[in-house]
Amino acid sequence: MPCTMKHHLTRIDPTSVAKIAAVLYGLISLVAGAFVSAVSLVGRWPGIASNSWSQPFSALGFLAIVIAPILGALEGLIGGYIGARLYNMLAAAIGPIEIEILSVPQ
Repeated sequence: MPCTMKHHLTRIDPTSVAKIAAVLYGLISLVAGAFVSAVSLVGRWPGIASNSWSQPFSALGFLAIVIAPILGALEGLIGGYIGARLYNMLAAAIGPIEIEILSVPQ
């Protein structure tokens, strides 16, 4: 018979959260950068949006696929670390998150 147990999440390791967040944000930014790069290529097609103002933006499209994942991973690294540190401080001050885990016999 399965039984439920309540546990408290009292501390999160900031380094492990930072690593996971960096990879996750880097992958999301890679997809976003690829989308921006694909859209910016429209300015390169002859006869379509060939205004003089669109040329700098089409050059930025190539940089988006390179720079976006790096900046996204950096943002995830810093944000994940700060977020985990803030959680640890708040959990100590006001109480941790309570989770319920279902234990199933094998």
